[in-house]
Amino acid sequence: GGLVEQQHVGPADHQHRQREARLLPAGEHAGGLLHVVAAEAVLERGLQAVTVEDIAASVGISQRTFFNYFATRDQALAAIDPVSIEELLTELDQIDAHEPLGEALQRCFQQWASRLVVDDEVLRMRREATSRWPELAAQGVQDNAALMADMIATLQARRSEDRFELALMVNLMSAVVKAAIADLLRGGSVSLADNLSRGFAMLRSLESQFSPPDR
Repeated sequence: GGLVEQQHVGPADHQHRQREARLLPAGEHAGGLLHVVAAEAVLERGLQAVTVEDIAASVGISQRTFFNYFATRDQALAAIDPVSIEELLTELDQIDAHEPLGEALQRCFQQWASRLVVDDEVLRMRREATSRWPELAAQGVQDNAALMADMIATLQARRSEDRFELALMVNLMSAVVKAAIADLLRGGSVSLADNLSRGFAMLRSLESQFSPPDR
């Protein structure tokens, strides 16, 4: 599709430096770009000075369209891209019921992590914003809990493992992804892929040690 030039509107734009117009490929979802402009605006102007209207206008969409992606301004700053979440849940739903749980989850979480780390600078901006404003960190915790519940429910519909085992594996896999991304953002010398491989290998070792004898 073609490119649609996005124009800034609203009085707040006249009080701050002019930004270049955004280019959003026509027909593509705006969730990822909303993350970018929300983080940029908040770090430049402060959390209370930025509204949903400001963020939506910067991407050239209506507030109504904004709410198709995020329920609040704080979600646009702290939550995971909803399209990425939908992709992850679809992949979990397609796991074969007989595939070893650890292998299946490792594959899905590795693919998900690679999609999350598209732009290191955006992740750093969002991390800085959540460190400055505790309410954003709280929003992230809340959204993460909801995502964990959705992942577990999706797996429960297809797997024979009990809820405790599914919840434990999902939380451990998520912890590996978070730790690998955090190391990347700190400027660690090990690549994201290598850290993921190391972390998942550790989980497989633990799983083999603590799996019930009849499993």
